[in-house]
Amino acid sequence: MVRLYLRVQIKTAYVTILFFLASIVANGQDQKKMETLHLTVDNDAFLFSETDWYYSSGIYASYRRVINQESALVNLFPKKQKKVIRTVGIAHQVYTPMLFSSPLVQLYDRPHAAILRFDYGLSYANARSVFSVLGSLGWMGPAIGTGSMLVWFHGAVGWKTPRGWEYQISNSPVVQLSLDWKRTFYSDEGIDFSLIAEGEIGTVFVNSTAGLETRVGKFLPIGHSSRFDQFTDSRVPKKLIELFLVLGGSFEYVFYNATIEGGFIGPDSPHVETPTSWIRNAHFGLGLGGNRLDGMLLLNYRSATTREASRHKFVSIKLNYRL
Repeated sequence: MVRLYLRVQIKTAYVTILFFLASIVANGQDQKKMETLHLTVDNDAFLFSETDWYYSSGIYASYRRVINQESALVNLFPKKQKKVIRTVGIAHQVYTPMLFSSPLVQLYDRPHAAILRFDYGLSYANARSVFSVLGSLGWMGPAIGTGSMLVWFHGAVGWKTPRGWEYQISNSPVVQLSLDWKRTFYSDEGIDFSLIAEGEIGTVFVNSTAGLETRVGKFLPIGHSSRFDQFTDSRVPKKLIELFLVLGGSFEYVFYNATIEGGFIGPDSPHVETPTSWIRNAHFGLGLGGNRLDGMLLLNYRSATTREASRHKFVSIKLNYRL
């Protein structure tokens, strides 16, 4: 009964979000919006199943503000990079094996791991490109209490009890630097194509990613679009509307992944695995943007991240609210 109730609640949340977005879009006003509150929730529970494994959960909340054009940060790049947005945020990520309810560590196809971090970043955008840099500080391991929190939550909603958190990746600091570059190379009425390049280096992840994405429908240029969280601007026109489908894919090369092989700072982890070097990613979704609020619903596919694991899929729900 509890599981049925939870599924109904998830479906209700989907409908509520779409209705709320549509009502906001229909009532846009011509105002300057310099600040944005952002929330992204990643979870395979949004697939209306009892799965809760691999990249089990991700929650990302942030505050973004356009930087004054007189700031020295604006002049770090050529003047054609007109818009600079500062981001301050917090994130929580959870990783579990497929057989997360088994007490037998020998059956786990990846280690348990959890990260809590604080983010600070800048993005530089023009009509055809967006370049972002993000620095993160935080902690990975038992000290952040994720295991006990999940045991309580699963019990509250009637899901299988998660086990094996005593074997999670050991305590280790999180110090990360992430770079992200996107550029539109073709754009016509109702369709565009963009190149994507990403890279991470730090104590938890070291990887690089290259991919391609296309949008079909009604949308703004990449440097002003809700797809890339660039609506925050001092020049938002009246009744700004985007409604588009998005389809993309990428290849990721993994040099190091501490959530799988353990951190190089701190004690040895009781359970580690070997990460796969090449990972394939794909996503498909719907984006809707209004004058004050925009949102996106994405279905994500990811190939196996360890030699023993299987591919994984999860849903991302993204919301931006401009102040």
